[in-house]
Amino acid sequence: MVAQEHLGVYVGVNDHYVVGDVEPQMQTRKIVELIEEKFDDSLRRADEIIDHIMSLTEEQ
Repeated sequence: MVAQEHLGVYVGVNDHYVVGDVEPQMQTRKIVELIEEKFDDSLRRADEIIDHIMSLTEEQ
């Protein structure tokens, strides 16, 4: 049996943040705070990218 391939366009957003000067025992907390603060923005940006790509397929 031949394996089915999943065709499509996959979009990922890879945001990069720097924790900066934080005491070692506070680094994990700071990382979690950054994720909580920025995650929705990253999802929103990914949706905007997908919407833009999909708009390119629409007939003019």
